[in-house]
Amino acid sequence: MGRTVPAHEIIAALLKRYIDDPRRWGLADIAAAQKAIPIYSSWTGTTFLRVDGQFFTLDQEDRPGEFLPELNEQWQLASLTTAARRELALAQLLPDRPVGAPDCTFCEGAGFLLVGDNQLDITCGECAGLGWIDAAWDQRAK
Repeated sequence: MGRTVPAHEIIAALLKRYIDDPRRWGLADIAAAQKAIPIYSSWTGTTFLRVDGQFFTLDQEDRPGEFLPELNEQWQLASLTTAARRELALAQLLPDRPVGAPDCTFCEGAGFLLVGDNQLDITCGECAGLGWIDAAWDQRAK
């Protein structure tokens, strides 16, 4: 997507809104201290995106309470695409689809799979939620 606003401004605006929301609990203090927004939470940890564009995970399983750099590009992207489905401003941070990039055959281009009776959407692990496969990125992951 063509970015009209610099990434750090998008993240900073979302961070301010997140911290100022009185309904937030637990992670707001961490978000403020780390200058980062939580973008994906699971039972093993929470992935954050800092205003400077760096990702880190607050470990809640193996090393509880530790902030670990999130260096896995596919996980960074999957966390971001998942968050962008809830917060549309984050979609501006997603990579542009290269010309000729094919749809992901696993999720049929949706970027997620609907699972179970409740139709829970699960981010596609094959395309990291993009809905398409970038050959150059796909080669790096191997």
